[in-house]
Amino acid sequence: QTLGNNGRGGIPNYGIDYRPDASFPVELTLRSTDQGPSLFFNPIEELKTLYGKRHQLGARDVTDGISPIQGLRGRCFRILTSIDPGDAGACGLDICGAKVPYNTSSGMLAVGEDAAPTEPGLKRRPLPLDEGRIQLDILVDTTSVEVFANNGYLHIPLGRQPLYEKPEGDIKFFADGGTIKVESLEVIELNSIWREKR
Repeated sequence: QTLGNNGRGGIPNYGIDYRPDASFPVELTLRSTDQGPSLFFNPIEELKTLYGKRHQLGARDVTDGISPIQGLRGRCFRILTSIDPGDAGACGLDICGAKVPYNTSSGMLAVGEDAAPTEPGLKRRPLPLDEGRIQLDILVDTTSVEVFANNGYLHIPLGRQPLYEKPEGDIKFFADGGTIKVESLEVIELNSIWREKR
């Protein structure tokens, strides 16, 4: 099976790469890369009109385990982070039960599934490090988690319908077999697009 846009996903390819679980509007830009011209995916700027409280949570190291972001629970967030995988075999985030793992040996980023296999899957894509780091922009909605990686190089949406009834939960970093450096972390609460009843 061939995935659209050089295996990086995100846009419809008429029966091959349809993404019914994407819910946030994105801006597509055509950019030059070492592999030739490629489409990049980023959330539209108007998303900022939904911003609520911002949490600047700073740098931290995570060593072979799980590190919850204390006191942060909810339904709808924008998570912006830069991670140096260091010597860990795998690392990433667990967002209200939906995992976003990066496997350093396979070079795969996944959303909601295992990143270890070497072949791309519907929710698993190759992601080259950007100056030794992965940059993640993650949009968490009541029924979806959408991951934009390395400034739009990669876009993987995941529907989270099984969590719809109880979508609120913890956000955690994890590292397997080593230490990662979370170099920056900002979490922004997102307000509803619907006006509250008066």
